[in-house]
Amino acid sequence: MSILYGLGVGPGAPDLLTLRAADILRRVPVVVGPRPRNGEDSLAARIAKPHLAARSRLEELTFPMVRDPAALRSAWTDAARRILTWLESGDVAFLTLGDASLYSTWTYLRAAILELEPRQEVETVPGITSFAACAARTERALAEGDQALVVVPWAADAHRPWLEDALRDGACAAFLKLADRLPGLDALLRRSGRTGSVMGSRVTLPDETIHAGWQDDPSRSSGYLAVALSSAEDAP
Repeated sequence: MSILYGLGVGPGAPDLLTLRAADILRRVPVVVGPRPRNGEDSLAARIAKPHLAARSRLEELTFPMVRDPAALRSAWTDAARRILTWLESGDVAFLTLGDASLYSTWTYLRAAILELEPRQEVETVPGITSFAACAARTERALAEGDQALVVVPWAADAHRPWLEDALRDGACAAFLKLADRLPGLDALLRRSGRTGSVMGSRVTLPDETIHAGWQDDPSRSSGYLAVALSSAEDAP
């Protein structure tokens, strides 16, 4: 039976793929890149493209960035049906930004595939996360000693008392999916006594930006592919 691979392609730079991911990309006949809407190309596919064999066929599938459960499930099921068809002719690699097991379309797609074909062989290949890349680029530790690390998708400025408690207790934090929701994040960090966090946008990509003082102007728009890092040492 053919194998369906879920490949984490890392944060952006093509040379940050794992050796295992690069090896799989050189030999699978079909590589699938997700895109947020029709007409846009797949960023994950762009990252992986230097590693593809000349004979590989690149397919792009649309996974809308919406919160409607019915629309999302329909997209996952439609994609699963198409991928199962491609698997009839050989192995397939599905690409995902960062790590394949962290806030990834891959986990939903894998479930949809196995619902339609429980015997299908699947394999998840991990990748470097955006917050690990941001920590490296800004020469910060994600966590040290017995510090806890909290990873938070900042998709909404929801009230999260547990998070404030964790920050006040000294936990380090990585905030993902920031977009234009920086004022709420800045307010949370300030309530926890932290004003020295750092933000990176599109880290390791050609248009990477690093904002060491973003809390001085939290009204900026950071983009979806942005991450903010905070630790207890960020207190003034």
